[in-house]
Amino acid sequence: MGTVHEVMDQAGQLAQVSHDALSDRLAVLVTARYALAARKLGQEQADWQPLRELCHDLAALRRGDHAAGWLHIEQERLADERKERDQDLNELFLKWARNPEIRDAICRGYISREDRLALLKQQMFGDLDELLKKAHPGHPQPPASPFENVKPAPTNQAADCPACAEAASALPPTRHEPEPSR
Repeated sequence: MGTVHEVMDQAGQLAQVSHDALSDRLAVLVTARYALAARKLGQEQADWQPLRELCHDLAALRRGDHAAGWLHIEQERLADERKERDQDLNELFLKWARNPEIRDAICRGYISREDRLALLKQQMFGDLDELLKKAHPGHPQPPASPFENVKPAPTNQAADCPACAEAASALPPTRHEPEPSR
């Protein structure tokens, strides 16, 4: 019985070293059992039959593990093929879309964002300029922005005289030009 414990300890140590599947660990155990049985060859003939059955079951389990491993490899290969095929198809489509005749056919009926906004503005507000002209004929139209006619002061310009340079240095820094209203 001491030898069995020794063999089991060795199988446990081997299993700890390898982080393989259960069937791999069982294979180590059965190998240890076969080694133990070979030492006792001739002493206990009855121990061989259960060992053979266990070996047969273990072989079937290992075949299943190998089939699962093969299936995993095949799935990875198919995923790689699918990715490559999609890239090839995208490249082919882009090449196809560069053809001016095909590009015109694809873009037929396309309205740019700016054109859509202009159409929407026209539908929502109509022509405001025409309405304002009709409402107040003869009156000049107000500018779109009160800052429209304001010109910014020149920046970083050297003064002609020392007094002007001194006055310019005492002024606060100039502000940036305001954005025109939309």
